[in-house]
Amino acid sequence: MALDVHKCPKCSSINISYDSLSHKYKCNNCGNVFSFEEKSENNLFNSLETFQNNSVNITSNSLVSYKCPNCLTSFITHSSTIKKVCPWCNYEVSDKDIINSLNTEDFILPFSVSKEDAETEMKKFVDSRSLFANPKFKSNFSVENIKCVYFPYLVANYNANANFKGFGEKNVKSYSMKFDNGKTHETKEVYDADLFSIDRSFDISINGLLSSISNIDSNDTFNDIIPFDIENVNSFNPNFLINYSAFPSNINIDSSKEKLKVNARSITRHNFNDTITGYDRGVRLENMSFNIISADYKKVYLPVYFYSYSDAKDGKGNTYYVILNGRNKSVSGNVPFYIPRVILFTAILLVLSLLLGKFSSSFLSGLVLIGGFSFIIYLLYKYKGGNKSNNYLNTSHTISNAKSNDVLVKREEALENDKIEGENLNNFDDYSISKDKLSSSISNIFDKFRK
Repeated sequence: MALDVHKCPKCSSINISYDSLSHKYKCNNCGNVFSFEEKSENNLFNSLETFQNNSVNITSNSLVSYKCPNCLTSFITHSSTIKKVCPWCNYEVSDKDIINSLNTEDFILPFSVSKEDAETEMKKFVDSRSLFANPKFKSNFSVENIKCVYFPYLVANYNANANFKGFGEKNVKSYSMKFDNGKTHETKEVYDADLFSIDRSFDISINGLLSSISNIDSNDTFNDIIPFDIENVNSFNPNFLINYSAFPSNINIDSSKEKLKVNARSITRHNFNDTITGYDRGVRLENMSFNIISADYKKVYLPVYFYSYSDAKDGKGNTYYVILNGRNKSVSGNVPFYIPRVILFTAILLVLSLLLGKFSSSFLSGLVLIGGFSFIIYLLYKYKGGNKSNNYLNTSHTISNAKSNDVLVKREEALENDKIEGENLNNFDDYSISKDKLSSSISNIFDKFRK
């Protein structure tokens, strides 16, 4: 794919810049202000080309790639950017930190949220996590320390068909029945129910499914601020990076494609859930087939406001960050908790529990202790981010050729359970994914305590 460089329609200069607030371009040569009406050519949804694994190679000297000597993070910016600062750790780089590698993405989506509005929303996020937050993290948070960063994502469009098979039960009546096992007599509530076989099939088109493709996103936090309105993307132009920076894509694209396929499957399964009504005893889904007919992948830079804080000393420590979607103000991040305050809270909790055990009851003492520690774990998990992991379910998609066939199999009598055996409607497909993510987050919390 050749680089599509925008030119001034008045003087044909390529020395142009983009104003994210007015959504206009300005020619730095003649001063002309103008806009482009090229969506029909640049729109991701109009292309069926499969993305090739190599990014667009920039031969122009307008972009420069740096490797930060402080945190070893690579980033790209425009050569005319006055102050070149690592967006990850705030270290100011110099010409000696320039590296030869310079790959960019096919498309780019400009900022539409002002920096002041971004600060307001990000501050709300930080304030809601202030109880155990590191005081330095909060005191350093200001509009001057918030950066405008373009972050790399892989975007996928899928056309697929799906088929679901399972069983559902509808309650007919409930009544009491006496049971006699020879030694005891017991009365139980039992149920009569109708068992139905369930068969659903439909075609699904998923447009703009996103996944971050940078290895700095180890906790999937950058996926928590999707979706973006990528139908408004532009072909990549180096001048979008004047006074901005961008992280390069540097993870295996094939692994990202597999993740996107899992998410597409999950979107499809949730659409099946929406077709299930009337089965008050639940559904047991036994088989799901998801067949991708066509897939289109592109790499795109998306706008992110970024605030980072590092507690690293002598090369050891962590970097924490709060991010905001530069199009719709969705916020996520990981806030560092302040260990002395956690220890103090724990000590107060233990003393209170001991006093209650001595002067009141051991049950109340245990309840306070368990409740207090559960509250701490909840807050620390919240501080780690990752609380919007299912945002991809909001990705634009359409259903067509839907067919359903529910057939009564038999009437079941005197059932002892009030739910169908093996009920799994809400966790058939992606329960293990969310469970693994929660386990990983809790593990990270305890790792932090051990350091």
